[in-house]
Amino acid sequence: IAKVIQADNLKKIGFDSQVSFAYYQVLQGFFAAYDLVPMTNFMEELRMIKDASEIETIRKACSISDRAFTDMLDFIKPGQTTELQVANFLDFRMREYGASGVSFETIAASGYRSAMPHGVASEKVIQSGETLTLDFGCYYNHYVSDMTRTIHIGETTDEEREIYDVVLRANQAVIDSVKAGMTRRDYDKLARDVIEKAGYGEHFTHGIGHGIGLDIHEIPFFGNSDELVEVGMTITDEPGIYLDNKYGVRIEDDLVVTENGCEVLTLAPKELIVL
Repeated sequence: IAKVIQADNLKKIGFDSQVSFAYYQVLQGFFAAYDLVPMTNFMEELRMIKDASEIETIRKACSISDRAFTDMLDFIKPGQTTELQVANFLDFRMREYGASGVSFETIAASGYRSAMPHGVASEKVIQSGETLTLDFGCYYNHYVSDMTRTIHIGETTDEEREIYDVVLRANQAVIDSVKAGMTRRDYDKLARDVIEKAGYGEHFTHGIGHGIGLDIHEIPFFGNSDELVEVGMTITDEPGIYLDNKYGVRIEDDLVVTENGCEVLTLAPKELIVL
């Protein structure tokens, strides 16, 4: 790198501002005659738009998660299986299908715990009549998948079916209407409008999603931003409704933004599943 810089007669060198101080000292040693300029999100912005090979790798990671979820449906035994056992099953099954590891700590939250958006798996036994939210993903060739499905164990109430339907419609509204050139604020609004119209706006307590790639959370992030959605972004679509101390529902897909809308990369079933 030093030879390339010298040959190009450069005077300033940008570096990622998140490098360690020790590495910065190494840079100073190599480039003492140059002006070192810290840069924020430089690499992240380059990574934000994926090329065809990256998208194909993420598609493969998503297919591994899809298969593990389908297998898991036969594993759960109400009144016997714990959340932790379900999480372990998903983790190891994804490895069996070619994943190098999990992309984050698997969330398996049942009953009242499903109302916690980030409730990690516990020793709680999954009971009949409960909601079970599963948020998980894997690494494949360095790239991640990230999906959420919510299923019901035993009979469901009218309220549970209504809330599931609202979340599913919010998820689908994003898939149907996302397009390159829209603001990130409007991307978030696609799902939020559906949930607010149904009367559950105060129970959708997080953003609609985030970018994925080499990291499980990377730019773009969605919220009150005028920055644009662009072709080649791989992003999540994860609306949810959480009723404190009762239950919660979240459905999450991974999408890639295309010239004409989006492609859904996570293909596991999303219709209401009752075991």
